[in-house]
Amino acid sequence: MREVSKKNHPDLDQLSLFNDQSAANPEEATVNIFTTFVTQVAGVEAPYLAVASMKHLIKVLVEQPDDYNSKYSMMNLKLFHNAVEHVTRIFRIFGNPGGNTMPIGVGGSGKLSLSRLASHSCGFEVHQLSVTSNFRIDDLGDVPDRWHFGLPLVFLITDSQIVNERFLVYINDMLSLKWIPDLSPKEDIDGLLGALRNEAKANGVPDTMDALVNSLLPRIRINFRIVTSFSPVGAIIRIRARRFPGLVNCAVIDWFHPWPRDALVRVATSFLNKMEDVASKKKKEEAEEQLSWAMGQVAEVPKRLEQIENTLRQATDEKIKVEQMKESSESRPLPADKLLNGPASENECWGIEIEQLKNSGVLVVGNSLLAATFVRLANAPDDIMSDMPLIESLEEPKKNLDLSQAQSRDRSRDQQRARAVSYRGN
Repeated sequence: MREVSKKNHPDLDQLSLFNDQSAANPEEATVNIFTTFVTQVAGVEAPYLAVASMKHLIKVLVEQPDDYNSKYSMMNLKLFHNAVEHVTRIFRIFGNPGGNTMPIGVGGSGKLSLSRLASHSCGFEVHQLSVTSNFRIDDLGDVPDRWHFGLPLVFLITDSQIVNERFLVYINDMLSLKWIPDLSPKEDIDGLLGALRNEAKANGVPDTMDALVNSLLPRIRINFRIVTSFSPVGAIIRIRARRFPGLVNCAVIDWFHPWPRDALVRVATSFLNKMEDVASKKKKEEAEEQLSWAMGQVAEVPKRLEQIENTLRQATDEKIKVEQMKESSESRPLPADKLLNGPASENECWGIEIEQLKNSGVLVVGNSLLAATFVRLANAPDDIMSDMPLIESLEEPKKNLDLSQAQSRDRSRDQQRARAVSYRGN
């Protein structure tokens, strides 16, 4: 590790980076953090240089909350190693044009407070929506009204403030396009562009709406940032990321992992130092350990809730699978019933066909007899009684038909018996 550090970071003090004193006191060690608000160089407005030590970086950042509290609401922060890294990371993101960020962490991880601190350190004013039950989507139009002032602005919104999913449609457009034509009424947009008309005319920009909007977009990229804070608990963040890809593609994700134990001890110490009831040092140390343990247990609650949700989800999936198997097993006896009841239904069909054939044969014979009788009566009425054999010869087909029908019934009955025997054998 020493050789790799010496090869890739020759400008750093290797002794202070790896000596025993740095291991005993991490605040004295050199850290691999680069920023623009710590080191001052003559002739350079904001030099992007490495931080000398964590102690020096914390000393500079400790002054920022005091300045913030003098202007805005009270913010009580205890800065430690991980918190300082998040501040410098967000500060670096805001330093790029169009640099938006998405801090992701559970409640109480400090993502909102550190985002405000980083915004204040960059010189940005924080604007957060006051979402109430009467809040409408049209109220989002107040944000573009502040763009034309040319002041750095950070628009901060949390997942709990998204009471309507349509909010994310406009947030997605803000992140990807930086301009939403239908967010504000046309009169407000005309007033916004009218305030820029004189300046645009002086810069040689044509007096058209498209040209004025194009001249406004670079200013928005420089002076406007969006911070969308989400919680990783549940599937809502994954669903929203799929529906609105600009939330992920146009923002830098900053994961707030659970704080380490030393950070919890520092926070507990800062609270106990303000308490006058704890007199002895020994009791204070015991209270610090207990408080850090309690804070660690509280941090484990979201993980346990997520495990319970996963167990419930798996149980629900198994229940649905069992119900589907039950429905499938109930539908399987239907083909078997058809096989068992097949011979009976086929017997009925054959009986109906035989009955229809019998009726049609009777009709044919009857019609033939009537036709022959009519012809005899019309031609030779005196010889009717002498031609009785002719009538008997006409009745002969009917007898043959009855015999054939009986034979057909016998053959059908034999076939049904053979088929039933084969079914039982299978």
